[in-house]
Amino acid sequence: MSTKTRPDIKWLINETAMLKGELERIDLELARLSALRESVERARAACQHTLDYQAGRQVRGLPTVRAHRHYGRYGGLKEFMLDTLREASPAQFTTSELAEKALVHFKLTMSCPEELYDFKVNTVGRGLRWLQSLGLIERLTTKRRVAGALGTWRWQAPITTFAELEQQWR
Repeated sequence: MSTKTRPDIKWLINETAMLKGELERIDLELARLSALRESVERARAACQHTLDYQAGRQVRGLPTVRAHRHYGRYGGLKEFMLDTLREASPAQFTTSELAEKALVHFKLTMSCPEELYDFKVNTVGRGLRWLQSLGLIERLTTKRRVAGALGTWRWQAPITTFAELEQQWR
């Protein structure tokens, strides 16, 4: 004879398992944040040491600046652009299209056309060129120029070497 588990007990079992999973996720995030904090603290200490050496003790009591708040965190915009290009691969986007997607994603507003142009050229364009220098994306040359387009970009899939292919077959 089998016994049936009561619905309230089933709910408690499911809820307990869900909360256990949530705690594990939080622990992983805390470990990641702890490592990030150590890295940022080392960089800040190195900058402070260099500042002390270059400017003497005259620069003290620097204010706290919450930089990169528009993009969630340091590198948030570049990560967004890379993810967008990777997910859409092999499709390509112009700098203007990526800028528009970033504006929507980060809920940014531009007060005038000049500010939008500066965002495209100075922020998005510079980030794309940096990702290109790392070999993560590639700039495409097209025969026709799209009005207002500052470049056409796509994700560059990692190239598999012959040695890697050979190792996969062993």
